[in-house]
Amino acid sequence: MFKIAKLTGLALIILLVVAGIYWLWHTRSIQPIKLSPEEITTVEKKAEPILALKKSEGKHLIEFSEREINGILHHASELGGNLQFDFSEDLIIFHGRFQVPEEIPVLGGNKVRIHGELVIQLDQEEPYFGIRKLNSFGLAIPDDYIKDYLHRNLYQDLKDAIGLDAYIGAIERLKIKEDKIVLTLF
Repeated sequence: MFKIAKLTGLALIILLVVAGIYWLWHTRSIQPIKLSPEEITTVEKKAEPILALKKSEGKHLIEFSEREINGILHHASELGGNLQFDFSEDLIIFHGRFQVPEEIPVLGGNKVRIHGELVIQLDQEEPYFGIRKLNSFGLAIPDDYIKDYLHRNLYQDLKDAIGLDAYIGAIERLKIKEDKIVLTLF
């Protein structure tokens, strides 16, 4: 009897250690990408035609690497340690560390890592920015918790919040490829 209790205790300790490591792994900070001053200058030069909001003469291609986008995110905002992007064919996969609203059971008030897929399409009448799926701890987040954001065009929200319309007007086409985004300007 004593041996079974000892083994049960050992199994419980191992389970708690594994659960603790798993929790720490999924709530850890995201390492921001830090660009050198030369890299920042290069990215700023690439972005000039978009930021100037002017149409260029003829078609103009601009490529931003995954590293450049993540580095500028860190350089220009406080999101660098909480948000990072990976590019795949026609898809942006994001990794974020977000505060869970208090009203959500068990995890409410904690910061957790969330992974999701962001779809951007500019070839429609109105551009589309949508979240296709979200998961955390390797599990899909139930639609009931994220119904306000899932499969909804977030373009209107972004347009109003950061004046996205002006920037989109300079871009004819956006192509997401493995490890880079290619913009074709008007």
